Amino acid sequence: MKNFIRSHDLLRGMPEMDHLLLSPIFTLPNLLSLSRLLLLPFILFSLFHKTFHFSFFIFHFSLPGEALSLILMILCVLSDGLDGYIARRRKQVTQFGKVMDPLIDKILTVTIILSLIPLRGFPLWVAFLILLRDLAILLGSFLLLKGRKIVPTSTPIGKLTGFSYAMMVISYVLRLEGFSRLTTVTSTFLVFLSGFHYLFRFLKLFRTTHEIAGVSTSH
Repeated sequence: MKNFIRSHDLLRGMPEMDHLLLSPIFTLPNLLSLSRLLLLPFILFSLFHKTFHFSFFIFHFSLPGEALSLILMILCVLSDGLDGYIARRRKQVTQFGKVMDPLIDKILTVTIILSLIPLRGFPLWVAFLILLRDLAILLGSFLLLKGRKIVPTSTPIGKLTGFSYAMMVISYVLRLEGFSRLTTVTSTFLVFLSGFHYLFRFLKLFRTTHEIAGVSTSH
């Protein structure tokens, strides 16, 4: 079962969330993940303002709000890739990071998309599908953590869907009408594809671990 991680190293006999919190939190990868959440208010603020004026000694310049928000979003995307690389390179993969990293990504994505509904006319029905899919994945992940002590990891389809979300958000922020239609269609297709993918994957994990537990108790 290479697609998930069992938490055997966690203390036994305690609630699952306590186990999670006992995992190392203040590692560099986890701090990078949390930094994305701290950038969210600045992204939203820049989306709702047309122009920002900056002064640095004798230098004075202006930056459109959408450009500033785009820069902050790119920083989020870069930190998302960097924290995983550092975690693997330094062997700092933690249970906390496995749970919080995708959770923060979903919070960022859904919040920004919801803000784009009044700002850029983002399709409400697409936002609803994305929200429903992400809530279902979070619920399935919580049930696996609570009932089976399993932290599911991301799959290639899930990562592809996240990348499609990012391209779609950028296209709406920059008002790229043709590209936004293309990314919306692609993201909608991937919402259904990845949604069913995670549904069958979670059901398989529940069934497999139940069979293993049944075998272990019979001996």
